[in-house]
Amino acid sequence: MAIIPSNASINFNTSGVIATEKKSALINSYSESYTMQDIIDTTGGGLSGSGTAGKTAKFTAGTTLGDGLLNDNGTSIWYNGTSGEFRRLSYGQNALAAGGGPFNTAIGYQSQANNATSLYNTSLGYHTLLNLVNGNGNVAIGEFALEATTSGTQNICIGYTTGWKIQTAVNNTAVGRTSLQNNISGNSNTALGVSSLQNTTSSDNTAIGISALSANTTGEGNSALGANVNSGNFSDSVILGREATATASNQFVVGSSTYNSGAVTTASAAQTKTWDVIINGVAEKILLA
Repeated sequence: MAIIPSNASINFNTSGVIATEKKSALINSYSESYTMQDIIDTTGGGLSGSGTAGKTAKFTAGTTLGDGLLNDNGTSIWYNGTSGEFRRLSYGQNALAAGGGPFNTAIGYQSQANNATSLYNTSLGYHTLLNLVNGNGNVAIGEFALEATTSGTQNICIGYTTGWKIQTAVNNTAVGRTSLQNNISGNSNTALGVSSLQNTTSSDNTAIGISALSANTTGEGNSALGANVNSGNFSDSVILGREATATASNQFVVGSSTYNSGAVTTASAAQTKTWDVIINGVAEKILLA
């Protein structure tokens, strides 16, 4: 769609056009300038209708002009949806097709297509927040991000298929392609990195790094940092370092047998207090003074 002010000049190549067929022309001219009013006059007029100052025009019937959905105040352009709600923006076929509440932004094919009343949602990309009905405060950026969400709130998903299957979950953050992809109702997860927490369906996990905790489906409350760190389906463990892996719940794991995180030495003095941890893939006891 082009927005053309009535006094704008438009150039047409009129080479070979008979002079009598042009509104005003020099026979040998190859390019001529017309205003929008010239074009209307040349077509014989026949237009009717009226509009509102600051609104762009559209044809409401074959030869009748009326107000369009775009507003132009000379410094900015914004869009009014079907309800006249000025506090939202949609761009793309069927974006916010159901109307949506105020303070929503939907850009992309069918983005927020089913949102009729939800508030404060921002979506950018194909099918982002497609099925949202009554969830508020979500951010979905990337193809299929939060596509299945119906009533989830305060989820932030950035990347291809991030949070793809989330339906009713809340307070999840996922950044990176396919992160939190298969979560349906798990809450308060944080996944940073490609495929991090990709298969989890539980809650309160934090995973940072490519494929971090990607094998976890039911374990909850884990904190993991590093590429390919793994908690299995155990819970409440702290796992640090590349390929570090928990073997039970409530573990503190540093490093892996392949990628060591420092050396382990033998203490010279006997101690009575110890802390059971896994270091470099081996169960160890840390002596406490």
